[in-house]
Amino acid sequence: GDECENCIPVGEGVHAGTTADNTGGVDDSSCGSNDVVDEWYCYTAGCTGTATAKTCQDVSVPFSDSVLAVYEDGCGAEIDCDDDACGSPNGFLSELSWPVVAGNTYDLRVSAWGGGQGGDYLLEISCAPVVGNEFLMDNTPVTTCTGTFFDSGGPGGNYSNGENFTKTFTPDNPAVDKLQFDFLSFDVEGGGGCPFDSLTIHNGSTTGDPVIGEFCGSTPAPGVIGSTASDGALTFVFVSDGSVTLAGWEATISCGVAGECGNGVQEIGEECDPGDPAAGIDPDDADCPGLCQEDCTCGEPPCIPDFIVNAPGSFDGDTTGSGDDCPGNSGEETDERRGQGVGK
Repeated sequence: GDECENCIPVGEGVHAGTTADNTGGVDDSSCGSNDVVDEWYCYTAGCTGTATAKTCQDVSVPFSDSVLAVYEDGCGAEIDCDDDACGSPNGFLSELSWPVVAGNTYDLRVSAWGGGQGGDYLLEISCAPVVGNEFLMDNTPVTTCTGTFFDSGGPGGNYSNGENFTKTFTPDNPAVDKLQFDFLSFDVEGGGGCPFDSLTIHNGSTTGDPVIGEFCGSTPAPGVIGSTASDGALTFVFVSDGSVTLAGWEATISCGVAGECGNGVQEIGEECDPGDPAAGIDPDDADCPGLCQEDCTCGEPPCIPDFIVNAPGSFDGDTTGSGDDCPGNSGEETDERRGQGVGK
């Protein structure tokens, strides 16, 4: 149909369509230019994961310049929009991906760019399900100690424009476990102060908990982020603006247990003195709580940097307010200790 209210029901597959017999309406797509001739579809997702819609058909099909947009069900808010993502040889045709939930419906709009009439086209829709313990950025809370965390585009796609998601991860056993995320890759639109797209991480189960950091760009990445909250939780807030989408991130999820001293591995939230030669633990190889420098020697209180448990940007290496830095630390905030810079 050439109006959203008269959309054509579709699922995954290849759907032949045309705008040749449609009349001009309202320019509804944010990324188009006078794209008033259109065709609307109601797509019901066949999986929970990432849906992809595209008009990247062979050039023999007579539709040379398309705009493709997806909206919330019922002619709601625009989720994403694309003009020219298909690449050679069909560089003026469109492709986009967005997170979906099985059984939910999304409105798709195919339109002709620049006031053109368009013509015949092929709309291909696919859905890549979340596999195993793969978690995409959305508003759904998760309880786990294993898995992989991706942006909304999943392992093979970009995140979308106009996102505003809050996702909380809680460990399987909040009384004992502490969550840890190891970011293997990170590529989010950058800029000083993260004015465009950003991932903000809170040390706890709410957005009112202390901020660990706000991250954007690709260098430096967040690195390893660990919870020291009493419930072992971490909360992620992702916001994207109306243009430029990138590959996002991939992070592995694990849980540590506080207090496993002397095993040669720095545990999350660990509070213990490093090194015990009498027990065969070399002080040079001992555990050290928090993200201290390599020469850190921890006593009481444990050297967990302020950026983890208090406000970001005020590192003094002390969690008690006494002003005693972890021995070996200068008291100045560095990328090595804080896991990467806030606002980068």
